[in-house]
Amino acid sequence: MELKILVDSLSEHELHEFLQYLAKKNRRTDIKNITLVKFLAKGDVTNLDVKLYGKSNKNAFYVLCARVQEALIEFIGSYGFEHESAEDFHALKYLLAARILFEKGAIKMASKVLLKSENLANTIDAYPILAEVIQTKIQFAHLIPDYSLDSLVLELEANNKKLQTATRFNIAYAQIRARLKNDNSPEVSKELQQIFTDLELVLEEDLSYKSLYQLMTITATEANLQRNFYAISPYVEQLFIALKNKGEVPAKYSYYYVRMLHLLALSFFRNKEFKKSASLLAELEDVLVGLSAAEQKALLKKRILLKGLLFLYTGKVMEAEILLKGLSSTSLDVKLVLVMCLFQQGKYKEVYRELRLLKKSDNWYEERVGWAWVLKKNIIELLTLIELQEHDLVHAKGQQFWRKFKRKLVAIQEERVLRFIRLVLAYAENPSLATTPDFEAKVENAFDFKGRRQEDIFVMSFYAWLKSKLIQQELYAVTLDLVSNLDG
Repeated sequence: MELKILVDSLSEHELHEFLQYLAKKNRRTDIKNITLVKFLAKGDVTNLDVKLYGKSNKNAFYVLCARVQEALIEFIGSYGFEHESAEDFHALKYLLAARILFEKGAIKMASKVLLKSENLANTIDAYPILAEVIQTKIQFAHLIPDYSLDSLVLELEANNKKLQTATRFNIAYAQIRARLKNDNSPEVSKELQQIFTDLELVLEEDLSYKSLYQLMTITATEANLQRNFYAISPYVEQLFIALKNKGEVPAKYSYYYVRMLHLLALSFFRNKEFKKSASLLAELEDVLVGLSAAEQKALLKKRILLKGLLFLYTGKVMEAEILLKGLSSTSLDVKLVLVMCLFQQGKYKEVYRELRLLKKSDNWYEERVGWAWVLKKNIIELLTLIELQEHDLVHAKGQQFWRKFKRKLVAIQEERVLRFIRLVLAYAENPSLATTPDFEAKVENAFDFKGRRQEDIFVMSFYAWLKSKLIQQELYAVTLDLVSNLDG
C-alpha cells in the first residue's frame, strides 16, 4: 500500500505537521482523512473501510486513500521546499531581483541584492546558482567600476571546476550505491579507491563536507551488508582525517560534522575500540551543545543508543538499562539493545515481556530496520525460551527459525549461524551435553573466529551464551571477557 509507505516515511514531527495540514484543508466536520492517517501511523491496516464507514465500502475507501495520498504528496513537496530548500529559494529570488534591478537601472541596489544571493549560495555550496551570479556580474560589469572582468572570468572558471568536481562525485556516489546493492560486492575501500582514481577525485582537495559525509555513510552501509566493520575502518578514518584537514568546521557544516562524528564513533565501537568510541561520542556531545534544539533532538536516539552500547560492553550494564529505559522512544534499535541488556543480566522473564510487545510480523520489522535486526531478535527470543524452559515453544521456534533464515544465511555464506542454532537446540534438548568434551569441541569449531579484533561484536555476544554453558559462568562475565583486552 503506497499510502502506508508514505506515512511510514514521516518523522513524528512531520506526521504532526501533516495532520494539522489536513485539519486546515478540511471544510467539513468529516475527518475520515485524519482518522485514516492515524490508523496507518499505528500500523493498523486491516478492515479500514469498515472501521471508517461502519460497514464494508471499498469504493469510498479507495477514493479516500487517493485523496489523502495526493494531499500527502503536496505536503511533502511544500514541507520539503520550506524546510530543505529555503536558502536555495532565497538565493534564486535575490538573483532574479538583482537582474530586474539591473535592467531598470537601479545599479547600486542591484549590486547589494546580488551580493545577498552570492552570500547565500556560498553558504550552501550552490555552485549552479553561483555560476549564474558570476555571469550576471560579467553581464553588467561595464556598469560597475568595482567589477573586474578579468577577475570575474577567473572566478567563473574556479566555480565551474567545483561544479564539475561535484558532478563527478555524484557519478562516483551513484556507482558505489549501485554496486552496494550486491551483497557479494568487494570491500568498499577497493571500490571507492578505484572509482576515485577513475574520476580523478582527491579526498582533501575536491570533496565538500556533504560529500565526505555521504562517503562515510555508504562505507557504513557496506559494512552492514558485508557484516565486516573491521575491513572498512581504515577508510572511515581516512575520510575523517580528510575532514579534519579542512581546518575548523564552519557552523554551516555542523550538520555533516556531527553525523560524521557519530558514524566514526559507531565504527570504533563495532571494532571494539571502546575508548576511541567514547572519546568521539564526548566530542559529539560537546558540539551538539552549540547547535539548535532541533539538531540535538535529531541525534538524541542515536547518541543515547551508542552510549548505552558502550555501557553494556564496558561493564556498566545497569547504567545501560537505566539509560535506555529513560529514553521515551519508539526506536526499534533502542528496544533491541534494551532486550540485550536485560538478557545479559539473566532477566529472562523481563526479556520475554519486552519481546512480546513487538507484535508486528518479521516482514514488517525487516522493512523498517533491516534483516539483521530481525535475525538478532529471533535468536534472542530462542535463547530466552530455552532459559525459561519453555520446551514446546523452543521446538516450534527452532523449526520456524530454520524455515525463515536458512536460505538467506547460506546465500550470504553465514552457515556458522546455522551451526550455532543446531548447537543451541541440541543443548536445549539435553543440557548435560554442555559438560562433554565433544560438545565443547563442536562449539569452538562452529565459530571459526577471524580474530577477536575483527569479529563482529554481536556474533561474539551470542557465542558467549554457549560459552557460558560450557564453563558454567555468568553470561555477562563471559561476554565481557570475550570483548575486553582489545582496546589499545
